[in-house]
Amino acid sequence: MIFGLAPMDGITDCIFRTITNEVFLRYNKNTNDELWTWTEFMNADGYMINPPRLVRHIVLNDAETKLIAQIYGWNEDTLVKTAIDIERKYPQYMGIELNIGCPSPKVMACGAWSGMLRDKKNCLGIIKSISEAINMPFSIKTRAWLNPDDKVEQFDFLVEAAQYCHAVGIHWRTYGQWHSGFVDREMIAAVKQKVGDNCKILGNGWIKTYQEHIEITAKYSLDGIMSAQAAIANPRLFVDYQPTTKDRYEIILRHMKLLAAFEIYFNDNVGPEYSNKQIIINRRKHADSNDDTKGNDLEPIDFHDYLFPMPTLVQLEEIANSFPVEELVGLRSCIEFRKYLFNYVKGIPGSKEFKNEVAQIRDYPTLFEAVDRFFLPIVT
Repeated sequence: MIFGLAPMDGITDCIFRTITNEVFLRYNKNTNDELWTWTEFMNADGYMINPPRLVRHIVLNDAETKLIAQIYGWNEDTLVKTAIDIERKYPQYMGIELNIGCPSPKVMACGAWSGMLRDKKNCLGIIKSISEAINMPFSIKTRAWLNPDDKVEQFDFLVEAAQYCHAVGIHWRTYGQWHSGFVDREMIAAVKQKVGDNCKILGNGWIKTYQEHIEITAKYSLDGIMSAQAAIANPRLFVDYQPTTKDRYEIILRHMKLLAAFEIYFNDNVGPEYSNKQIIINRRKHADSNDDTKGNDLEPIDFHDYLFPMPTLVQLEEIANSFPVEELVGLRSCIEFRKYLFNYVKGIPGSKEFKNEVAQIRDYPTLFEAVDRFFLPIVT
């Protein structure tokens, strides 16, 4: 079956996905199981206007083999162009996905995410256009319906959309429910029965344990389950394994080091301040060593003609090991890591007091010290 780490803005970045993949590969006992992961959402309009500022949402490393790039927007032209651009530049992706399910009122007001479901005919046209414009697998992430009156129409929409999709991920709540309330899994099962093996159907919504993944997938004859909120800093959700406290400590340390390394790499190679000057420097580095003149007279190029350098896991590990902890100051990812850390320590005695302590920490050296003080008396 398919386990899916569903896309979450500000959560499913390159390092969190890497940690989750590593835990899955280490502890998964069933060779028929596979883990799919998704990038954060990326706005297609923003990407076409300013790639350096938006490309951070889809940065990946070479260890990610079943990764799907998720995009969103409301403009068919930019959505199609973004999908083509990603496929052309980054063939490492397993597929490209259109988000038509997230419920943010602000984004919906612009016509994107769940807002696309208000005009299903136009939405189907966009789905068809993207699917036919690219060769790699295409999928959509959506909701069961907008409201109770929309249920029959949404069912027909999902069945028709599945003709153009390799997979359809369906959150079994309405957009108004967000992440709580009644779930209609029977409706998703009916979609799967209707489309058969022509399209993979993945359920999504508040699955909290590995066993629930197994039971619900089997009960409703789905191809798999995607998990979002329950998976934050909880990579064991996708495997039948309960980590020891020492396991948690080791994962936390690895996550912190790789996240710091990723920020350093990103700022140097991909970030929003990246300029044509830096592009030229990198192009010269990779110029043919047998041609002394090549690369010496390069003109600036459009960012859409440039392949942003994606890191390898080895590169990230080398950066992580080359900087002493005391030098990891001034990195914003330290603050961002706290949302993962709070979940990593959930249920450990003293975690409430520890959370209160680290909520005030804003630099890596201090955070590493706090983590050691909390864990070392327990694991040694």
